[in-house]
Amino acid sequence: MASIVFDREDADDQVLAQALYVNEVDLGDEDTDQEQPPASGEEYLRQVVRQANKLQFATTAENADQLLNQAPQQPTHFDRRKVDTTENLLPSKEWQEEQVKNFTEVRLKVARHLALVHKEDTTPDTETIKFPSFKSEHGWCTFCLGDTIWNELLLAVADSDEEEKSTTEKVKKSYAQTSGLGHPPMLKIISNLKQSVITRLIERHSEWAVTLDKVEKKQALWFYALMSAVEKPLHPDIESSLRSFVLVCSKQRSREKIISRELDLIICIVARYFGQADLADN
Repeated sequence: MASIVFDREDADDQVLAQALYVNEVDLGDEDTDQEQPPASGEEYLRQVVRQANKLQFATTAENADQLLNQAPQQPTHFDRRKVDTTENLLPSKEWQEEQVKNFTEVRLKVARHLALVHKEDTTPDTETIKFPSFKSEHGWCTFCLGDTIWNELLLAVADSDEEEKSTTEKVKKSYAQTSGLGHPPMLKIISNLKQSVITRLIERHSEWAVTLDKVEKKQALWFYALMSAVEKPLHPDIESSLRSFVLVCSKQRSREKIISRELDLIICIVARYFGQADLADN
C-alpha cells in the first residue's frame, strides 16, 4: 500500500508544506474499491481526492442571466449614505460648535448628578414611574413615544410576516400616560435607567426610526437624552445605531425641505461629538 507523504520539494516556494498531501500516482484504480468503505485514513483521503477530481472547479446556474436581470421588488438593504440637503437648510459651523459645547456640559451635569445619587446611596423618586421589562419592545415604545407611534409601527410591519400579524392581535399593557402620550425624558427617568437599558433603548429608537422612516420631535428629545447619559467608549453596535438614526434624520430633512433644528441637532451631536465625522454637515 502506498503511503501518504508531505511535499517538501517546494519548501523554498511555500511558507508551509501542503497538509495531508496525496500524490496523484497513489490514487490507484477507482473501480477496485469504490464500493467498499475505506479501511484506513489513507484510503479515505484517496477516495475524497478521486471524488473531488470529478467536480468542476466552478459551475454556473442555467438560469443565471434570468436571475441577475430580475429586479428586486423591495430594497434588499438599508442605504447607509447620508442624504445631501440644500445648503440654505444646513446649520452654520458656529451653531454646530455651540451645540457640541452645550451637549458636553449637559453630559457633565448628568454624570455629576448620577455620581451624587450613587454616592449618597439614594434613589430618585420612582413611585409614580413604572418601567416596562427590559425585553418588552411594546412596553418601551409606549412608555417613550405613546400608543400612536406603536400603532404606526404595527401597521408598518403588518404585511411583512404572518406571524407578526398574529402577535399584534394580543392585547398588551400600555406604559403610556393616561392621555396615551409617552413620558418625556426627564432627569428623574434617565437617572433610573441602567446602562444596559440606555444602550438597548438607543438601538430600539434607531430601529423604530428606520421602520417608520421618520423622526418626530418627541423621539429626537428621547434620543438626545439617551446620548447625554450613555457611557463612552461606545460599543460598535451602538455607533451603528447612532448612524442609522442620523441617516433617517438626513432623509427626512431632505424630503421635507424645511429647517428642522431638532434633526440638525441629532446629526450634529452624532457626527461631531461621537466621532462620526463623515455624517457632519459641512
